[in-house]
Amino acid sequence: MKTLPHRYSFGPSTEVSTRLLRKRTAGAVEKLFENGFPYSKKLSMHTSCVNSLALSSGDGRFLASGGDDPFVYIWDLYQENITQPTCGFIGHKGNVFTLEFSSSSKYVFSGDTDNLIHMYDMARIGEHTNRPGSALRTFTRHENSIRAMSSHPGNDEYVTALSKTSVESLHIPEVGSVTFDRTGSKLAVTMLHHRPTIYSLMDPHPFATCSGANAPNGTPIPKGQRSYSNCCTIKHGSFGGPGLETDIYYSAGSDDFRTYVWKIPDLEELEQRRERIAYERWQNIGEVDETGDPRQPVIGFTSRNNDARTIPVDLSTPLFRLGGHKSIVNSTLIHPRYPMIFTSGVERHIVAHSPLPSSPCIPDLPLTPEKVRSVPRQNVNDTRLYVRALLSGRSDDEEDRATIALFDHILREEGEQDLFEVPSRIWDPDDDEMEEDPNEYADDLYL
Repeated sequence: MKTLPHRYSFGPSTEVSTRLLRKRTAGAVEKLFENGFPYSKKLSMHTSCVNSLALSSGDGRFLASGGDDPFVYIWDLYQENITQPTCGFIGHKGNVFTLEFSSSSKYVFSGDTDNLIHMYDMARIGEHTNRPGSALRTFTRHENSIRAMSSHPGNDEYVTALSKTSVESLHIPEVGSVTFDRTGSKLAVTMLHHRPTIYSLMDPHPFATCSGANAPNGTPIPKGQRSYSNCCTIKHGSFGGPGLETDIYYSAGSDDFRTYVWKIPDLEELEQRRERIAYERWQNIGEVDETGDPRQPVIGFTSRNNDARTIPVDLSTPLFRLGGHKSIVNSTLIHPRYPMIFTSGVERHIVAHSPLPSSPCIPDLPLTPEKVRSVPRQNVNDTRLYVRALLSGRSDDEEDRATIALFDHILREEGEQDLFEVPSRIWDPDDDEMEEDPNEYADDLYL
């Protein structure tokens, strides 16, 4: 009796089973994201604005938060029910603006408005459950506030930091933050008075911009109704895709008190969809279209003044939006393993969002209120509150309301400004401070 060669043996295949499991996992994750994250719960310990969030490398066990109080807190997401942080760190005198874990999560770095970077030892968090810990090292060489940091992939003690001066020299629009997806193939840039912009590392011009022109159901946002904007604070966005092989989602906070989540097509599709307009044709684009109606402004990206313009794809319909905040949302994080999104901003709370009423680390999440607070008109009471926010050092619920009133005032003053209507952010060929050759300024924006 002949036997079949080993390569023809019957039975379950490990390769097929793994591939099938990944496919089913991806389908389940995408289904959760398509249904949105309607449940949320607040995590409270900070006493003022929470400006920055960071997740530890790998499985994202620890969540770090930093704010204006100016503490750095560490939350252990392996707990079954998070009610308070595992430990806290002190040392900052200025507002904490950015956080970053080292490649193996041995350290956590924090940067502030006093131009300092502190390095804290995560191995000692067990010693700081009752009293906050101090910095292991402090770096003092920057001459301006620290806006962003990135850890070295192979050395826990190396971190790259960008100060406000460094950021402003990179791009004429003021860059708030830059974040990479897990594969390092694409990055997202948040810019003041502009949309989150998606780049490939292989191309200097953007592939897509993310906007809130439409509601998640595709309906255009009515004129006069608030949608995605970024005019007032530094925003930190996040790529994610828990359980997926690539990060196909991007989230960012907004001045309309929401968090927006977009599904990002792959770069090959975006490359095919984006448009290039020759310089001669660009010069002849009029203020009205073929029907005589006013033409919508078109933003083109170019490396040189007389080169073709690249028009990125407008991802105008977010997959879903998140509420739960009463003021501006500054930071968003998509967890790498759990179907959870963490957000923070002007308020003193962190908000944990989930697609289900229970999560691995927070049970019993209530539904998030659908109604989003609007910015009230100027009134005497609000004026008193935001003046109190400027003068007072207290940080209780009343001061939280005062801080919200302060940012309401800022939104009324600056919330409708556009990138190309802010003179200080537009390249002006008549500006005496500019070089004579405008072609030296790569990646400038032209309208």
